[in-house]
Amino acid sequence: MPDESSVAVEALRIVSNEKVEVAWFKFLNKSQLGDPCIMTLKCNGPIECVAYSPDGRQIVTASTDGFGGKVSVWDSRSGLEVGGFATPAIPKSVSFSGDGRLLLAVSAEGTVVLCDMMSLKERAREVLGSTFISGGALSIDGKKMVLVSSDGLVNLWDLPQLASPSGQIYNRYEKMFEIVDEDEEGRPSPITCVAISPNVNRVVTGMKGGTMKVFDLSMTDGMSLKHVLQGHSSVVVHIDFNDEGNRISSASLDHTMKVWDVERGGAFISNYEDRAEIRACHFSPDGSFVAVGLDSGRIDLVDISTAMSVMSFGSHSGRVNDVMFDHLGKFLISGSMDGLCKVWAIQDTDSAETFTGHPKTDVTCASYSADGTELATGAGDGSIKLWGGRRGREIMSFQGHGDRVTSCCFSPLVGDRKSGILTTSLYDGTVRLWKNLTGSEDEEFRHNSTYLTCIAFSPEQPPDERAGRVLAGSFDGSAIIWDIESKKLLLKLGVEIEGTGGWRVEKIRDRHEDAVVSCCFHPAMASERAITTSLDGTAKVWNTQWGNCLATLVGHMQAVNGCCFSKDGQFIYTVSSDQTVREWMAGAPYTCLSVIRGHYGPIHQCSFATSGKHLFTVSEDRSVRAWLKVKLEAEEFRPDERVRVGSQHFAVSKSHMQGEFSEFFQWHQVALFASTHPLRCIAGSTGEDNEEIACGAADGSVFVLRLMLPGDY
Repeated sequence: MPDESSVAVEALRIVSNEKVEVAWFKFLNKSQLGDPCIMTLKCNGPIECVAYSPDGRQIVTASTDGFGGKVSVWDSRSGLEVGGFATPAIPKSVSFSGDGRLLLAVSAEGTVVLCDMMSLKERAREVLGSTFISGGALSIDGKKMVLVSSDGLVNLWDLPQLASPSGQIYNRYEKMFEIVDEDEEGRPSPITCVAISPNVNRVVTGMKGGTMKVFDLSMTDGMSLKHVLQGHSSVVVHIDFNDEGNRISSASLDHTMKVWDVERGGAFISNYEDRAEIRACHFSPDGSFVAVGLDSGRIDLVDISTAMSVMSFGSHSGRVNDVMFDHLGKFLISGSMDGLCKVWAIQDTDSAETFTGHPKTDVTCASYSADGTELATGAGDGSIKLWGGRRGREIMSFQGHGDRVTSCCFSPLVGDRKSGILTTSLYDGTVRLWKNLTGSEDEEFRHNSTYLTCIAFSPEQPPDERAGRVLAGSFDGSAIIWDIESKKLLLKLGVEIEGTGGWRVEKIRDRHEDAVVSCCFHPAMASERAITTSLDGTAKVWNTQWGNCLATLVGHMQAVNGCCFSKDGQFIYTVSSDQTVREWMAGAPYTCLSVIRGHYGPIHQCSFATSGKHLFTVSEDRSVRAWLKVKLEAEEFRPDERVRVGSQHFAVSKSHMQGEFSEFFQWHQVALFASTHPLRCIAGSTGEDNEEIACGAADGSVFVLRLMLPGDY
């Protein structure tokens, strides 16, 4: 933990619709290796139903939570949970009004909740049913609500007014119509699902026996039966209207999804069949496709003109209970019994080329060239690839290391003076310089006494005589600086030379107690400062002129995996397997200012992009997170209080000025990108795109992302 003088306060992130707007990560290259899942939202229990808001900016999940249920509201771009409420029983349906202002949630025991999506607060909550409610729907104009139940009742409610102060849904109850749906023998038939048309003139119910009934709402006296649709041989579990309101799709446990024309007497149009039971269906916005969720955990995209699957997504470990497209048809969400809501990219953003990544291995390191036009990545199979910027064009592939590449970095030189890419592999014991970028190595450097684990170029430019210096950490806990051109060893950090002439003796001072795993130079004072981090749980700040240790940064409880300086060089950031990020002063007394929590797995690396405004971190929890440091007014800072609004973490820090703490900050997590695999490395762009980053995943994927801020979209 930070020492008492730092007055660091751990708290939870404040989310305010007025003060903090949500950012999000946008793909600049296409999805990799055939996996179109771009985000995963995790609930505490099986997800029963999902919904996109009409503008696509919010996702709603309804899930089992203990003995009751929970409705959660998520920001679709960042993946942050921004609101929600509990229900006393399992939620059976969630639906938006057409303007996105109202959300209807219906639970099995009959509790109906109307939520105001502008304030994310409940507008009203009431129990309206006495029997098991199997489904509900809200009309697009927000004025009508349909509830169906296991005893065969279809209830149509009018919503003419807002909720009363007493909490009732209406100031005046007005149940417009009630009908008992019967089977062929005249007995009440359990109704399993319901849908209301976009033009609010049709209601369709699905029944346990496989029959569907279409009711006309245009009559002044309520509902009248218009069509009976027969074709399914088992329970109808889901019904959806297309946007025009003239067709419906139905999913059934008879392993089929059928499409019907409700305007032409319920004419049968299309039939899709699978070996697994079909649990959900939803039309694409153009009405050409239907997404179906299967009992096997797969999602199929079905072309209704051919009744053939044109695309499949499959990584849920439980049955898929619900699916839904966004308003543009570019993304699809799925909710499953495995407690995960996944967001799938149907159409990739931009016309970017595809990064092929490093198939069949993991991406271990990444680095941008000094001008940001090229990206280098290293992998577990010993390969290095050079990419042409964010569009993903592979320029060439290098193969020289006999084993896993543990670090790579570009020379700081630009233009005609480029001196290539430097890579190292702990396992084959070599550092290699790919100087001419021809695909074959130009030079090899091997340290005589130990294996080198990480490397960093000095950012200094000619005519500085120190340009071309390289800092390297080693497996034995030491670090060295050498000249890349002459291969001359310039300095051993933490080693003191005693004696003169032939009696010179090296004495080890302040060496790490375990392997050094990351290192970097100060951005403005590379000739004077550098950092190393180690598996021993510490980071060390070094004087790179004399090799002496200026400070040992202690506080992390496990291995310190990565480090970086802020762009102005005033702060040091370290990330650890203890799932925390720590912010330190980059000068005496090297105080720990902040402990930032939010990740749920070991954090591997951290980096700033060109703007230097946001800190980016990657973790084994499969996420990239963007953090923003916001200055507080003195009166807003209360170190003796824990602030809780929402579910994300922040830390508050005080800067050290003339021995007094006089500035107050809090860290906000402003965006999150969730991959389907653990993320191992990150590099912030050094080019003109101020908020571009690249990260590598355990499955070989390489993602190039841009942080989209409010005002960018």
